[in-house]
Amino acid sequence: MSTRKHRPLALAAATSIVLGSMAPSVTTFAAPAASRSASATISVTGGGTLRAYAWATSDGSHVTTYMPLYYLDELLAKLGISATWNGVTHTWSLKSQTSNVDTSDLAVGSGNTTVLLDGQVVKKFNTEVHIDPASGSHGVATVYAPIYYLQQILNDLGIQNSWNGSRHQWALTPPQVVRSGTLGPERGSQVIKRDVTVVGNGVVLRNLQVDGNVYVNPGADGSVTLQNVSVSGKIVVLSGASHSVHLIGVSAPVVDVHSSSAVALELEDSAIGQMVVLATNPNAAVLVSSSNSTIMVLNDRTAASLSLSGGGFGAVNVLAQNAALNVEASVHSLVLLASGASVSIAQNAEVSTLEVASGITVKALENDGVIDELVNRSNQPVTVTGSGQVKASSGSVQGGGSTSTGQGQGTGQGQGTGQGQGTGQSTGQSTGQSTGQGQSTGGSGGSGGSGGSGGSGSTGSTGSTGSTGSTGSTGSTGSTGSTGSTGSTG
Repeated sequence: MSTRKHRPLALAAATSIVLGSMAPSVTTFAAPAASRSASATISVTGGGTLRAYAWATSDGSHVTTYMPLYYLDELLAKLGISATWNGVTHTWSLKSQTSNVDTSDLAVGSGNTTVLLDGQVVKKFNTEVHIDPASGSHGVATVYAPIYYLQQILNDLGIQNSWNGSRHQWALTPPQVVRSGTLGPERGSQVIKRDVTVVGNGVVLRNLQVDGNVYVNPGADGSVTLQNVSVSGKIVVLSGASHSVHLIGVSAPVVDVHSSSAVALELEDSAIGQMVVLATNPNAAVLVSSSNSTIMVLNDRTAASLSLSGGGFGAVNVLAQNAALNVEASVHSLVLLASGASVSIAQNAEVSTLEVASGITVKALENDGVIDELVNRSNQPVTVTGSGQVKASSGSVQGGGSTSTGQGQGTGQGQGTGQGQGTGQSTGQSTGQSTGQGQSTGGSGGSGGSGGSGGSGSTGSTGSTGSTGSTGSTGSTGSTGSTGSTGSTG
């Protein structure tokens, strides 16, 4: 049985396999008994079509289609993506054009084969070896991989693809690459039914409806502007500089910040469902500014410094260990879900609710702004520094500047009622409640009633401001004056 490039799953000796080379004899994993082959086509938009045999294997409950890596490698080479197979280590290595691909949606998993993308492990799955029916009497053993995982990897490379299982057709659509200038009409709107990849500095995308993803990769010193662009998939920021990525009138369900360089995103009149910050360089600071825009959820998954400014931030979740977050914005909800976070809230910034999750340790919380409510669910105390205000807190909280808790706001609630004693003299007493533990005496009792009726007490005076932030109770009501004899002047 002869062998051909890529196809052996294991080689007798370590061999670097390149396209078109021959390989020594193989030791392979046996193909499952419940397998069958079928002729399939793999087509690339603008790049032709080739035929290959696919194998369908049943695991007892599901039937999975396996495609030959040999043929796929040939197509990827035409798209500028190099692929090599190491039969000793069972490793499929891919090299992208950008050297920075967001694969955060991929779970590595397990299996007999490892996939490397730009030197990083991104996926593991089981491959099978079958005799390629197209090899005829030569009986060439070929490595086959499950199409489901291959589709996920190609999607992350910006190659849209779809599989028609009934017709055994795999259609690949490479992205539209923009290297310079402007893409989109001056007026009206243009629909693009593929991914768009920006790899040039100063590129403008305008008046577009992109049925796919937009990849922004202008370089460490580059800038990109998206204006009046709607994206059905996600916007992936792979690089940029300070004040470099401008989103004006943009709508997208997801924005992934996966930059290898420091980058600033400036949003104006835009609506984003979820933003995920996962900078690949821990020293690459990320700035997100929002003007008249909404970001419903922002997940901070990077140890790099993240700064938020402006408004419209809904839920901000800190998910990275030792995260550094600077808030110069209005944030509805800020939740610390990983330990070691350092959070700084600037003057004029406001966080409606700041929550520390159970079991979490906070490294630093400096507040020079306003926290409406601080909730510590952890058994570890949270120490708040700075000159800002924490309006309400629960759990173990230390420090925090001026803190007020409860309903007392320094206004007396007592109402005094005169007590007639026949002499027309009564003393209405009430305790005016103030914020904190300070208490002031309520208003004086009313004058004695003439003609035998005791007068009602006057309203208690305003309580003074307490020194601490405990809750004041409501002042008591003076008792009703009894009927007196002929009353003299009270």
